[in-house]
Amino acid sequence: MEKDKAVRMKLTEKDMKHYKEHQEDNKALGSMDKQLAEMDRNYEVMLMERIESKKQQEAKFQDIQRKI
Repeated sequence: MEKDKAVRMKLTEKDMKHYKEHQEDNKALGSMDKQLAEMDRNYEVMLMERIESKKQQEAKFQDIQRKI
């Protein structure tokens, strides 16, 4: 819960500065905060998986090139 609040504050400062004072009152905005935080985490996971996949593919190419 505390991590979500830290993420929410980061998102609030960066993306929703004008809504900060009304954030706790607005349920829809609270839900959107949670969705943005989840999307941010999912993006980071996808990015790391993509980088790892590229490394694996490059290793395969190098292995094939050595065999040729």
